[in-house]
This record gives sequence, structure tokens and C-alpha cells, in this order.
Amino acid sequence: QIFQSVHKLEMATNPRLPSLHLTLGTYEGSIIGYEGAIDDLENVYAYTPAASSIKAISVNTKGVLAAGCSDDLLRLFDVRSRTEMGLVNDYSGTPTVLKFYQNSHLFCGNQNGTITVWRCRDWEVLHQLKVGEAVRAFDIHPSGK
Repeated sequence: QIFQSVHKLEMATNPRLPSLHLTLGTYEGSIIGYEGAIDDLENVYAYTPAASSIKAISVNTKGVLAAGCSDDLLRLFDVRSRTEMGLVNDYSGTPTVLKFYQNSHLFCGNQNGTITVWRCRDWEVLHQLKVGEAVRAFDIHPSGK
């Protein structure tokens, strides 16, 4: 099974033409990125940051990619510069869901039954919500509340 995050970016060469950015995470721990028109996708990066499977992935509109692996680590990447930004601190558990709220916050649900909220500016943990069971899915209200 492949987890994916689809994200629209504007092409630098022609800002009037939207481009598709498709990011895939694999069971082998690879992250693969494609860009282009829906009928002409080109592989722009492939990276294997983990020896374990990618369990959850999300990309915000600034090009920050968060990838949660079955090794209980949460990794950050800049898809525009194709560089690793590091690991997120104050985190434990295998991620099951990752979602950015705008470009300001990252939410992560995991198998140990918590949802953690980080502020993206400095990656400080703002909240850890205990929900009891493994988090399988959640959504964020458009207002952020």
C-alpha cells in the first residue's frame, strides 16, 4: 500500500499554469516525488530516509513535507530545495495520520492514542490530546477550532 499526499504548486516558469505535486511513501521507507501536469508527471526526487515503512505523510503549501515512519520517528523535508530539515522533537508512537493546518500547525495522530499539535514556526509542541484508542483518522475544521 502506498500513502500519498497531493498538493498543487504553481510552476515557476509560468505562474498561470498550476502543477501537480504528488508525494508517495512506501513500505520500504522511501519517499518519491513527482511534479507536472496530470498527463505528464516527472520524477523529481526519491529518498530513503528510513529503514521502516512510511505510515503517514503530509505536505503544506510552503513545501514542507512531514513523514511519519513505523520506527516512531517524524521526519521533516523541504520538497522545494530537496533537503532534509530534521526530526521533530517531543514525539513518540507510530504515526497514523498527519495533517497541516494552513502553514502554521502540524497535527499528528498515532497508534498510542494521542494527537500532537506542533507550531511550524519553531516546531514547539502546543498540545497533546489523549483520545484513548489508536487514531485512525481526523479532520481539522476550516476555522482551525
